[in-house]
Amino acid sequence: MPDPYLEAALNKIGIAVRYLAKLDKLRDGDESEREEIQLNYEGVLTSGSSAGDQLAEAISQRLSMRLRNPSPERLLESLGEQGRCAGELAPSIELLRAWTSEAIVVDAHHRRNRAVHHHYKKRPYRPELTWLLDPIQIRGKPSPYQGPLDVHDYCANYVTALAKLEEAVRLIEGAG
Repeated sequence: MPDPYLEAALNKIGIAVRYLAKLDKLRDGDESEREEIQLNYEGVLTSGSSAGDQLAEAISQRLSMRLRNPSPERLLESLGEQGRCAGELAPSIELLRAWTSEAIVVDAHHRRNRAVHHHYKKRPYRPELTWLLDPIQIRGKPSPYQGPLDVHDYCANYVTALAKLEEAVRLIEGAG
């Protein structure tokens, strides 16, 4: 029987990919695109974050851990505190740890918790960089993410980072 949390994680990754494809079609630079751009941008980040949560829940259940509101951060913190032996889950846990520490994932996590629509700037004379995200600070320091801030490339980079989660899920499915 398939693990519903692993299945949900893969579904969320697939949803993020679909949001990215829809976002990529929005390049007119017209103000009328703002709502659709925001919808798809937030969809990429929310779906990706949710995939991480689903994977964390699947791992915590396999380790018989009870986490309140499971997230990758809570799972990794709990594993560190409890010194649990992860056994065959260790490679997936390390992929999850690597994903959570990627600069774009750190940036997206903090950016997602802000009022997203206040972080767009329109660049009407640059059709390939029409919508730019503002740089952000995390705990008073510049974000570790130093990649492109145009919404299209940013989301493409974020979706690329989701490959680690997908690999982690596939490892668990193969071990089960």
